[in-house]
Order: sequence, then structure tokens, then C-alpha cells
Amino acid sequence: MPSRPRRRLQTPEAFGNLSIRAKGDDIVRLSDVARIEYGPKNTDVRVAFNGQQGTFLGVFTTPDANALNTSAAVRAELPNIQRDLPPGMTIQLVYDASDNIADRSASVSRRIAEAVIIVVLVILVFLGSFRSVLVPIFTIPLSLTGWWLHPLCDGLFHHF
Repeated sequence: MPSRPRRRLQTPEAFGNLSIRAKGDDIVRLSDVARIEYGPKNTDVRVAFNGQQGTFLGVFTTPDANALNTSAAVRAELPNIQRDLPPGMTIQLVYDASDNIADRSASVSRRIAEAVIIVVLVILVFLGSFRSVLVPIFTIPLSLTGWWLHPLCDGLFHHF
């Protein structure tokens, strides 16, 4: 009959106490047949930062997670992680893919503002009436609001 551990296995000793075979009163534990220790999952990779040995930790978001919020939470947690590290060890953020998302969001907003200004200027120059400019001034923000509102209501945008 298989047994299920009642607590999480967090130490090498806890893993070593796992029984892998039982016959009568004789129990064979994992520590009887294996050496259990903390160590890297893969020893084929060497990580170096500025010529010094390092350790790489990747944080990936789930498909429904907000990348910008996740990045902000990780950045906020870095000082707490640094306090728990041994003396002489430091933590550095080497790459953050969410920077691209923030840059692109700012770029889209800037391009929309430029487009509105160009539309208003073209209508003002060719029609020569400020009254004719009022229609696009109200309809462009209204249409953009509708464009954003529909996917947001359906739960499709998670990054904004």
C-alpha cells in the first residue's frame, strides 16, 4: 500500500527517511541506497556575471498573469532576498522582459496622441473651421475607449 508523506520534503534528511521498500520489519530507506544533498539540478551549466561565479534564477509569468505587476513585485522583493543571503553574496537583476512591455505601451500612447494632433491639424488646415475639428476631437477618444473597453470586459487584456 503506497504511503503519502504528511509534510513537505524540504531537507536532505527528510528525503533520506523516505522508505523505498518494506518487507516485514525490514525497511529500506532512500538514505540507505543513495547520497542525498543540496545541489544544482544540472551541473553542465556555468553562470558568470562580470567574470565572477553566479547563480541564475528565472522568474516566468503564467499566461494569465500581468507581466508588469509581476516585475514590480519581484523588484520590490529583491531587498528582502538580499537580507537573507550570506555575507558577500549579492543579488542583481540582469534582464527584465517587462521593460519592453512598458516601453511599447508608452510608445503606443505617444503615437495615438500624435495621430490625434495630425488629424486635428489636417482638418483645420483643409476645412478651415474649428467647428469641423470638434467631431474628431470627440469621436477619436470615444472610439478608442470602445476599442479598449470590449476586450477588457471580456478579460482578454491582462497586461494593461
